[in-house]
Amino acid sequence: MFFQNTEIGIKDMKKPNEVRIFESSEKKLELILSEESPSLRTLPEKFWQKVITACGANIISSKTYTSVTAYLLSESSLLIWDHRMIMITCGKTVLPKALLKVLKTVSKDQLNFLFFQRKNEFFPEHQKSCFSKDLQIIKKKIKGKAWRFGPIHQHHCSLFYMETESRPNPKDQTLEILMYDSQTIQDTSKNSMTSMKSRLQQIFPGFDIQDHYFTPSGYSLNALREEEYYTIHITPQLPVFYISFEAGFQNRSFREITDKLLRIFQPQSFDLIFFYTMEQNRELYDNPDFFKASWHHCVLNCGYEVSYMNFQTTKTNPSPPLPVND
Repeated sequence: MFFQNTEIGIKDMKKPNEVRIFESSEKKLELILSEESPSLRTLPEKFWQKVITACGANIISSKTYTSVTAYLLSESSLLIWDHRMIMITCGKTVLPKALLKVLKTVSKDQLNFLFFQRKNEFFPEHQKSCFSKDLQIIKKKIKGKAWRFGPIHQHHCSLFYMETESRPNPKDQTLEILMYDSQTIQDTSKNSMTSMKSRLQQIFPGFDIQDHYFTPSGYSLNALREEEYYTIHITPQLPVFYISFEAGFQNRSFREITDKLLRIFQPQSFDLIFFYTMEQNRELYDNPDFFKASWHHCVLNCGYEVSYMNFQTTKTNPSPPLPVND
């Protein structure tokens, strides 16, 4: 995504030759409520507007389905089921502030699970918060544990989860693929995105698509089919062409999905993050075109397991240097 009001300049913004960038790395908040709790979908859009505004984002569009309400945001997506909420944001958003708004209406006693996740940023110095400051906000309301997956000075993901005695749906799993420098998609023009959507619909038939083209560039997509979903967010600005994919599926092989998506996007590198329950068999992933630069695994004491892997291509060609302004 890329908006004029959220641009960051590498050089003084008054200079005409300034290189403009947008922070593409994302934060994610997920809440799962008890089945006895009132439906989140009974809360009016005015409530969700306040939640979204609190973190520094805005609603672009919304779409209501039989079992889920989907929002496209100025900084990614918000998906709301009766007892589940997933909010993904990028840019300079402060996602824990959205959580505070939610907790003014939703009681902590109604929460079965809470996850807050943050990928390392390309320009952390321009963020309004960091993971440690986010934790200070969250821990005032929620007791939990935090982990970092990956080396601090390389690709890594930070995760906070609520300590709970609840146990998840044994079929629940979430796949995240964060891709860098696609060799097949060079822009977010309508022609390019239409071709991409056509290929995605061959892999995931029957999903209803809600999407948005940003000006001057950038693209977001929500795809829904009953309880299943996937999202795609594309930021083509420097320093890297970034594509994020997240999916919540049941009874699907994440290895097969990952292979098919890599054939579409052909990134130079990617992160793979997989949440699944202890009842499921752990799926290991390897690809002959990439080497596994890091691999981290954790069994959470709330019934989930998490695997984080960073892959780098084995077929790297020399890249030109980036210009440096005086």
